[in-house]
Amino acid sequence: MVKNKKQPDFSPSNKAFPSRKERILQASLEVFAQKGKAGARIYEIAQRAGVNKALVHYYFSSKDQLYAQVFEYYLGQILGEVKQVMLKEKEMELGRRLENIIDIYFDFIVKNPQLARLVSWELLDGAPVAKKVFQKLSQEEGFSLPENFQNLIKQGIKEKKIYPTDSSQIVLSVLGMILFYFFARPLFLPVWGIKPGKEEEFLKARKRHIKNLVRRGLFLEEARKKERKK
Repeated sequence: MVKNKKQPDFSPSNKAFPSRKERILQASLEVFAQKGKAGARIYEIAQRAGVNKALVHYYFSSKDQLYAQVFEYYLGQILGEVKQVMLKEKEMELGRRLENIIDIYFDFIVKNPQLARLVSWELLDGAPVAKKVFQKLSQEEGFSLPENFQNLIKQGIKEKKIYPTDSSQIVLSVLGMILFYFFARPLFLPVWGIKPGKEEEFLKARKRHIKNLVRRGLFLEEARKKERKK
């Protein structure tokens, strides 16, 4: 007697498979990133998500709402993970917490590379949607990412672990180091001769470099270690 094969569980409770709404948001990221909001079409998003056009309109009343929800979906994930590091890992060594934040941002963009392109489109338009979404998420979570990131740096300065400097500049520098490669990726790949099969190795080295640069450039103890070795 041949036993029936167990069918995959596609129910919303099974996190191994994205829900239909999540598939729509993931497909929307791809299409919006490729064509911008103006050039994107709902029927193409539906095709990529493997659903019909009516279902997209069932979840999202308009293309504008869907566009805003894409930002909310992805920015919300980053905000939640960083919030956990900043608020729930207070006993962890400061340098390690900063490295964890770098890991979150970097790994998230590696997993969702189209996000960098979508943000580029949004910035060219003045970032009206991203600003509203960011403000909304900050209010709902009771957590301001830039403010808490700056407070983390200020804490290190107060404890004489980090060089006295402008905390806002540090935040911008760290985020810039993480994001710039992904913004300029189409240029860097051919110019630097990074072959598609070798990019994973390059990205691992890139993340190590950023974390080492933060450690050695910000932390007083790292500077003291260098001096002792001379």
